[in-house]
Amino acid sequence: MQYKIELFRHNHDEAKYQIIFKLVDLEADQPLPYAINIEMIGLFEANSNFIKDKPRILEINGASILYSSIREQVLTLTGRSAWGAFNLPTLDLHAQLLNSPEVKSNT
Repeated sequence: MQYKIELFRHNHDEAKYQIIFKLVDLEADQPLPYAINIEMIGLFEANSNFIKDKPRILEINGASILYSSIREQVLTLTGRSAWGAFNLPTLDLHAQLLNSPEVKSNT
């Protein structure tokens, strides 16, 4: 499974961030009857007292929230199809996002 996470900081409010989680090229041990490509956007606001590694913490936790929502949507949608429900695997984003995120400005 391949995914991409983009983190954007609001131009005028340093506490507000946007995270885009893109899930593409789902791979499995066996061929899947589904083609799953998803892009989910979340808007997050960090407590102003929380300063240390704010972008990295927001990226990890925000992306985790978005991914759990993606898992739920995929399970719900595939569960109503002829081929049965498909559950995306869990991800440990904390372990996978070791580098500090690139934070971009966004309006």
